[in-house]
Amino acid sequence: MEMKDFSKDVKLATFKGKRDDWRMWSTKFFAFAAFREFNEILSGEKKLPEEGSTNADEVRRFKKLNNFGYYCLNYAVEDKICFSLIDSARTDELPEGDCALAWKLLKEKYEPRQA
Repeated sequence: MEMKDFSKDVKLATFKGKRDDWRMWSTKFFAFAAFREFNEILSGEKKLPEEGSTNADEVRRFKKLNNFGYYCLNYAVEDKICFSLIDSARTDELPEGDCALAWKLLKEKYEPRQA
């Protein structure tokens, strides 16, 4: 039996900035990130390789996945506060947007502090 690759069929859930919706949305978004192979970048587990010390292809692949994740985050939010948090997540190394930093800022804003 052949397994169907349905990762391209997975749709992005949208987040409207309601704290009560954060847990479900963030779980769904992280699952989407896993399907699209940028979850390690999103979580900060995988960092941008230093350009001089590694393979240029690795740097390009990281930047491509990071940009895709960053654009998906932008696309998935429908709230001005969320958008501004994501939009502010730019660094010198990733001037087009830092996916992990954007995720961190969203988590700091919306993730409950207590169980």
